[in-house]
Amino acid sequence: EGDVSTNAFDDYFQYSLTQPVTIHKNESAMVPILQQELPAEHVTLWSEREATPLRAVWLENKSKLTLDSGSFSIFENGEFAGEGLLDPIHPGEKRLLSYAADQAVRVRITDRSSKRALHHVEIRKGVIIETHMDVASSTYTAINSADEERVVLLEHPRRTNGWSLDDGLKADETAPSLYRFKVPVAAHATAKLEVREHGPEQVRV
Repeated sequence: EGDVSTNAFDDYFQYSLTQPVTIHKNESAMVPILQQELPAEHVTLWSEREATPLRAVWLENKSKLTLDSGSFSIFENGEFAGEGLLDPIHPGEKRLLSYAADQAVRVRITDRSSKRALHHVEIRKGVIIETHMDVASSTYTAINSADEERVVLLEHPRRTNGWSLDDGLKADETAPSLYRFKVPVAAHATAKLEVREHGPEQVRV
């Protein structure tokens, strides 16, 4: 990274080499742009929208350079493990990069329940407004048949309009439309996660 600087303007950027590189006639060269260790975590990404869990890298760009869009390859223990495409990753951003299906992990929802309790009644200009407090629970079961531990990253839909997770339950990442929870699963083992939420609902009569 010490040999490269970057200039950003709007949504564009350019790399500038601080030391010139000589390329002779009829020759070509590959010039390293970034050589730096970045925080990365191997996870198995699961979403109810996808039938098969995906092997992914949770990468944080702690460099001073933007990682340009393009293809990437993943090697595990010196062997090729998969490849994928990435969008630009700016300094300070964290991104999930999926690269292969994970055939060793299965995730299913083993229980779903909801309860409603009347919390408040108000009469306003002939309209009865009932405010209920809803409590919802989803239990996820992850099965790992691999010979090594997996960290399963579960994506759970996030409700808005006053809904929140129960006390003591914290997501590892929160996005506008979902929560992400990390669930370690030992080799040839099963792990469960219960996600509990509560929020108000109004009924007008």
